[in-house]
Amino acid sequence: MKILRIVSSGYEQGGVENALVITNDILRSRGHEVLTISSDARPDLPHYSDHEFKQLPDSGLSKLLRTTFNMDAYKLAKKVARSFQPDIVTLHTLHQPSASVLYALKGYRLVVCVHGPEGYTKWLLPWGLTLADYKSRPYDLNDLSAIGRLHFVYFRYLIRPLYMRRIKKIPHVISYSHYTQAMMRREGIDSIYIPEGVSPLPVKPKKTAPSKTLGFAGRLEKHKGVDYMIDAVAIAVKHDPDIRFVIAGEGSYKATLVDQVARLGLEGVVTFAGHLSRDAIKTFYATIDLFLMASSPAETFGKVGVEAMSTGTPVLAPDIGGIGDWLRDGQNGYFIPMGNPEGYAKKIVSLLNDPKKLAELGVNAAKTAREFTLEQYARMHEDYFKTIIDR
Repeated sequence: MKILRIVSSGYEQGGVENALVITNDILRSRGHEVLTISSDARPDLPHYSDHEFKQLPDSGLSKLLRTTFNMDAYKLAKKVARSFQPDIVTLHTLHQPSASVLYALKGYRLVVCVHGPEGYTKWLLPWGLTLADYKSRPYDLNDLSAIGRLHFVYFRYLIRPLYMRRIKKIPHVISYSHYTQAMMRREGIDSIYIPEGVSPLPVKPKKTAPSKTLGFAGRLEKHKGVDYMIDAVAIAVKHDPDIRFVIAGEGSYKATLVDQVARLGLEGVVTFAGHLSRDAIKTFYATIDLFLMASSPAETFGKVGVEAMSTGTPVLAPDIGGIGDWLRDGQNGYFIPMGNPEGYAKKIVSLLNDPKKLAELGVNAAKTAREFTLEQYARMHEDYFKTIIDR
């Protein structure tokens, strides 16, 4: 099989790209030919993509025009497809290539892969706008600024129709959580469900006693809810001063979080570890007892939570988005309340002071993670592609 994959980022920006890199290798090991097209964003980082088009400009009329229809991506997709003659084309994150690739590849077998908020997902559109588009309540469409309203109209009534005109004619759509599948159904689009895959990390050695260290790893953006976790930790340390919180990752919201930590006097409690390599992340998980999450509904699966569980680390997270696909309340972690940091803090303190329950949750967490392997993820895609071709 010849498989062409199109994605916004040619470097490992997050879970989508990491899964592409690993599954590309798995598919190649099974005798398939795989090529990836992406933007050339972040040339300072290693790239895994085979062909690249110019990234979108940062601002100006050119950005507006190319976000609407990226002619560079259109031309490159047509050129590569004509030369490669793929049996299957998978379309992943499409912000950089825009809807243009849907039109460039009309004659090929296309598979739309829905990982999260995109220009065509009306119900997830609030999370596709920037923080600057809101006055004071992020992701609340009733609180849009004047510029935010213009951006909303632009995406809702210009960008979305460009996507939907083609996507509604494509019979092959994959959703990676039951939540995303339900969102697409609300868009009038049926999709199949393939559970996300995670590259498991080694299960950490058993501890004689909890270190009372909490952890988070991921992009430091507002919708990840790290500010809410910090509020909960500030309350928790009043009940147990031995608690520590390590935050791994980078993002546009980091400076705000650093200011929050200083304002709450938590400099000795909260540590910002920055971006961690694959080896460093193993050490990170080995040192923490609980993994914290507090995402918005834009968390359509929450792969990082499953990665944490693969090491035997229980997870505390809200029951939103696709998190319910893998978090089983009271078995491998707990659902936590949103809008109630006191309740979150209470659960943190009680678990850190219950080694037996922590160990039980950790064993179950590692078992759950084995249900979401990238080997299974790659095999289910391979089987689906073969079905499409056979039809």
